[in-house]
Amino acid sequence: MADHDVCSSSPLRTRANSGETLKNENTNPVNVRVDSTHPSSWPFSFPAAPFQINGRVGSNPGVQGVVLLNRSGTYYYVTSGCPGISKEDTNPKTVIIS
Repeated sequence: MADHDVCSSSPLRTRANSGETLKNENTNPVNVRVDSTHPSSWPFSFPAAPFQINGRVGSNPGVQGVVLLNRSGTYYYVTSGCPGISKEDTNPKTVIIS
């Protein structure tokens, strides 16, 4: 299981049916939802969309465990609540499953 910043514009590259942890380093919550331009591309078998990742408390980031789909491909999700133009405006986020 690996950690991936939910607001990162870098693709999440992972294996089919693997568990990952999405982390939120920001103090405000981040909402994760289906990308409306790719509505059939939700990458997670758990949890269902939409979901929210709580903000950082002290030195502890907010976390949400996710399970990736059991098939290879390129998938997308969208976030809201990420700070700054460089992260929040970089949607959709990409997940590559091999």
